[in-house]
Amino acid sequence: MKGRWLSLHRWVGLKLSILISFVMITGTFAVISHEIDWLIDSGRRVSVSEAPEQLDWQGLYDAARSARPEWAFTSLIAPIDPWHAAEVWGYNGNGEIRRLLFHPATFEFRGERAWFNAQRLFRDAHRRLMIPTFHGVVIVSTLSILLAISIVSGLYVYKKFWRGFFKKPRTRDARTLWGDLHRLGGIWSLWFTVIIALTGLFYLAESLGARAARFDIKAPESEPAPLVGSLTEYASRAKQHLPDYDIALVGLPAFAGRPIEFYGQSKAILVRDRANRVHFDSQTGAVVGVFDGRDATAWQRVSEAADPLHFGTFGGIWTKLLYFVFGAILSALSLSGVYIYSARIRKAANRPTAVRPPALPEAV
Repeated sequence: MKGRWLSLHRWVGLKLSILISFVMITGTFAVISHEIDWLIDSGRRVSVSEAPEQLDWQGLYDAARSARPEWAFTSLIAPIDPWHAAEVWGYNGNGEIRRLLFHPATFEFRGERAWFNAQRLFRDAHRRLMIPTFHGVVIVSTLSILLAISIVSGLYVYKKFWRGFFKKPRTRDARTLWGDLHRLGGIWSLWFTVIIALTGLFYLAESLGARAARFDIKAPESEPAPLVGSLTEYASRAKQHLPDYDIALVGLPAFAGRPIEFYGQSKAILVRDRANRVHFDSQTGAVVGVFDGRDATAWQRVSEAADPLHFGTFGGIWTKLLYFVFGAILSALSLSGVYIYSARIRKAANRPTAVRPPALPEAV
């Protein structure tokens, strides 16, 4: 039975090794893709001491209107960390979506950027292999089944695995060393691998139709008289409806009749920004919808927790760095498994085979 599980473990890791490794490596870099953009683009870098406590949303919008008065703006994005610039997304005269970068305190214009950047490169390559979204998501998320099989088969083969957490790798030869490192990395990254497999299985179920219901966004029963004023005033009013509301994005109405939408984090844990929303009528300024992530159904909470758990964004830069490290380990496991198996095949091929001695002639 152990031999069958070992064969299954090898087969899963070997047959689709190139695809699995590609998805793991791009996913690892997707975790820190915003930070990669920050490193390669000086316009995104801001001194932490210059970061404002509260972003002036109207000031950001006015700066964008001043820089590109002919654009149709769709979103205002708060800095994801104090050392990042603020962003404004909009469509230029050619109908292309572009990014504008601004200092979050002074609103100094830091330049215009294309929509496609490192974050989009790694995110789209990991999520959908740069092919049409539905097909790409299904292919990538199906790999979570193989990842789950690798976990189960690996644990079955490696009996009493908990004894190996601090086992020193042997250095007898390259194959032995890589084999021990493979097992050691697998043990230490087990928690991470389980999270990636489970969230991947959820993405698969979601892509095949098991989506959570849309949020039932309702207007509050009592609301002060609306003030049709600045976006900063809207933000202040939004915070009256959600406790400790940390606004991350403001969605601007694409056409008449659409609301002004605020997204961010509140009291609910492990949810995407879209789970905490306040909508305002863009004509009257009245609150037309509020949703608190704590009021989500069980399936909605699972849906909203998938991204923070899969990419490690729930704890800011430190959890993302932790995920990057273990993502690198998981990627190395995929590649080292192929090396170990190929080394075993080479060793078997070079092993001399026993030669049967010739039969003695029969007596006459």
